[in-house]
Amino acid sequence: MRLALGIVGSVVLALGADPVREGPEDLLRAAEEQMAARPREALATAHEAATRLRNHPNLRRQLFAAAARISERRLTELDEAQVSQLSHLLEKELGDPARARGVCRRWCEDRRGKLAAGDAIGRLRLARAYRSWQIDTAPAAELLLEALQLDFSAVARELTFADLDLLGSPKRQSRQVLYRRYLEQRSYPAPVPFWVEIEFVRGEDPHLVTVRLDPFGD
Repeated sequence: MRLALGIVGSVVLALGADPVREGPEDLLRAAEEQMAARPREALATAHEAATRLRNHPNLRRQLFAAAARISERRLTELDEAQVSQLSHLLEKELGDPARARGVCRRWCEDRRGKLAAGDAIGRLRLARAYRSWQIDTAPAAELLLEALQLDFSAVARELTFADLDLLGSPKRQSRQVLYRRYLEQRSYPAPVPFWVEIEFVRGEDPHLVTVRLDPFGD
């Protein structure tokens, strides 16, 4: 939080604090210079300047286009939150959803190639990034299965109901109806045979109660 405030503060100082004396073109030029000098903060700089260019749509678009170019050149250095910001900027501000998806896909592919051989949790988190950005379900499913094979216990502790969507339809499924709730058991096949128990309560999100290896699975 302190880091984020520091970044925003530095952006405000760099862009100047007197919008009355500073014209919109001057503000755009100052923002572009700031983004070139501090490319890792380009998105934060652009969003700060954009609030003061809200009555100048063409300049705002030029600002966001510059931020996108700078950020894409350093895409592999961005974290997941920054990639989400860049993707949103490309789709919503610049009207280019295909480019937004491409950015997310390239970042995920780069991160996948850099995963350590035994990094199960890293694979789980990257699978979630694929899913949240709705780019490719096949790599996401592969990553989740790899994670389960590498360290089932660690991944089982982190697994959520939403993660199960990546595994497709379960091999077996049963349900036990209780008062104001029901329990559902699902069994998933090899290469990592396991079963889960899910609790569904009216008005609440489903959650996993149990995640265990299935010694009789195939």
